[in-house]
Amino acid sequence: MDAMMGASALAKSRGDKVYDAMFNVACQWVQTNMDTWKHWIPAICPPGMLADPTLSFCSPCPAGSFCVGGTEGSQLCPIDSFCPAKSSSPIKCRGGYVTDGQGHTQESDCTVCSGGKVDLNGGCWSLDVVLVVILVPIFVLLLLVGQLTRFFTRSSSSAEEKKLAKMVKSLRARLHITRKEGFLLNTEKADMWADREKLVLIDKQSMESAARLAMMKREFDETFFDSFCYSLARIQDKDSTSHLFSIQYMSLCNWILELCQQLLEYNLDFSSPLKEMSNHMSGSQHALVENLDRAQHISVLLVDMNQEERYRFFEDKMPRLSIWNDDVTLFVKLKNLVAEICRKLRKVSEAQCQAILKEPGGELLLELADAEDSLKLNENAPSSDPWSSYSSSFMEGLRNVDQIPETPLRQDDARVQAIRVSEEDVKEARALFTRSCQCLPEHVFVAQLHAKATTLAETFRESLLLLLLPHSTGLVVQHAGGEEVTLRCRFEGEEDDVTVRYARVKSQHRMREKLKEFAPPAPASGPPAAAPAAAADDVDNAPPALATSPALSDVSHAARSVNVAAISRLASASFVAPACRPEAAWPLAANIVDPVRLSVVCR
Repeated sequence: MDAMMGASALAKSRGDKVYDAMFNVACQWVQTNMDTWKHWIPAICPPGMLADPTLSFCSPCPAGSFCVGGTEGSQLCPIDSFCPAKSSSPIKCRGGYVTDGQGHTQESDCTVCSGGKVDLNGGCWSLDVVLVVILVPIFVLLLLVGQLTRFFTRSSSSAEEKKLAKMVKSLRARLHITRKEGFLLNTEKADMWADREKLVLIDKQSMESAARLAMMKREFDETFFDSFCYSLARIQDKDSTSHLFSIQYMSLCNWILELCQQLLEYNLDFSSPLKEMSNHMSGSQHALVENLDRAQHISVLLVDMNQEERYRFFEDKMPRLSIWNDDVTLFVKLKNLVAEICRKLRKVSEAQCQAILKEPGGELLLELADAEDSLKLNENAPSSDPWSSYSSSFMEGLRNVDQIPETPLRQDDARVQAIRVSEEDVKEARALFTRSCQCLPEHVFVAQLHAKATTLAETFRESLLLLLLPHSTGLVVQHAGGEEVTLRCRFEGEEDDVTVRYARVKSQHRMREKLKEFAPPAPASGPPAAAPAAAADDVDNAPPALATSPALSDVSHAARSVNVAAISRLASASFVAPACRPEAAWPLAANIVDPVRLSVVCR
């Protein structure tokens, strides 16, 4: 410092200005003493270099960080980049990729797709794009497989299945239950634009059962067909309020009548009876049947079945349909149709007989045929006049007015009329009877009894319950479901529970089975045998005097038949039927005295 002061004074003495002298001396010292002052200046690092904490020197920026230079320190590499050594800025990962954290040093560390994207085929793709790329080929493949499966299924389906499918399609068009008219099978899918609230679903099995009936297949299911008829009967007519039933149900009735005619008509000529009968439908609940398109006949013409086979099918299948019971009008039309066919057959038979008589030897041929029929009849009959012995003990039974009991015991009693027997029915029964101990078909009478029972069931039960209530002490318990009521009654000074149990109306099948219990008696004369005893809990065999139901006699009579004494008798172990035997009178169905049943159980 002293040397510098001396040099400055010397320069001033030579005439230099003070500032210049001082400046020149300082510059000379800086130039000659660089090692002395150089470390006094802080380090200013270039990009990619990192200054030490004392700012004395710069070092390369470490890997995983980037250095912007100057006096700034290093910064950790962000998550979407990588930073090798001497990096002045972070290097971005390739499109869509990021690292799994900060401070990564090389591009291979960029392995994670950002923003919910998916790593696919060396790149990050949006999930929507991936789904489209994946699902579209799969959907196309499935569609192709479905079409191929459908093609091979159709090719491999049997001829019967194809016929059934074709019949279902034709029958739906005939009955106006197509998709276009708002009807779908339960296996079909509705159109996206369809009003689902207005769609009507039909069970496929029921539809196929109707198609099998149209094809005259004996394996058709009667239960499913009854369900099919019931579903069409429930449809309301939306286009007109003047008709009780919809066009679908009336089309069904018309089709069933045509089907019956095909089975009964000996020459399969459908032009006359049904057409003539349809001309008299005006004003009935099925009047709209006249307006149906009769060109859409879908019933199979049974040209490959003879008359006997067709009649056997009719006899085995058609009477079992529940629609005859549910729709009395339809049953009457069937009866008229059968009568017309019989009249036609009679005319044809008479014409054929006259033609035979005109042929050579025709009279002799008819005489021989009559003689053969007589021999067969005599072989089957125990006497020369089986009807006289049979009808006197069985057919005419209690029909004598003098023998009518004070209390009705039969359903065909004039005071009951649950079964109505006309003179035509008696004539038909006499004509059908060929031998003794023969049970004649009684489907019509069973149907009448079942219909009457269904009508009076609820009223009958209410009347019996009202009759029992005055004898109770006031405690009445209505059980869940309403099928059972418990009363508190007094018996011989002691109170106990009495349970009134309702039962369903006896089915037609059960009624037909019960007819076997009233088999015609043998032709031998003698007093009628006593009926077997019936247990107290045997509802089907209980005599008519029991509280288990006087059946379909009028409700007031049913109420009078039940009293406290009858209730007490229910506790007995068995009962004996009256001495007279009403089973000895035709029709046998009139002896079914308990189609409507109710049990009174005492402890």
